[in-house]
Amino acid sequence: MRAKYSVTHYETYSKTVLDVLDEFLGWLYSKGISEPEDVGELLGISAYKARKLQRLEDLPNERIKKMMVKVMKDG
Repeated sequence: MRAKYSVTHYETYSKTVLDVLDEFLGWLYSKGISEPEDVGELLGISAYKARKLQRLEDLPNERIKKMMVKVMKDG
């Protein structure tokens, strides 16, 4: 006697902080925004923190990640 099973597999993918940062840096490049002061103003952070994010020396926290997504969405 054979048993039949139905298995449904859902693959979920949530973007990591590094994925969002990479997309944001690409978005900045496409808009021609390169000054840390301008990036800091967009995200509501200091120019020092923005410079560290641009150089990939630091990862953003959840608040900054949400701001990045919002800024990219609003364009």
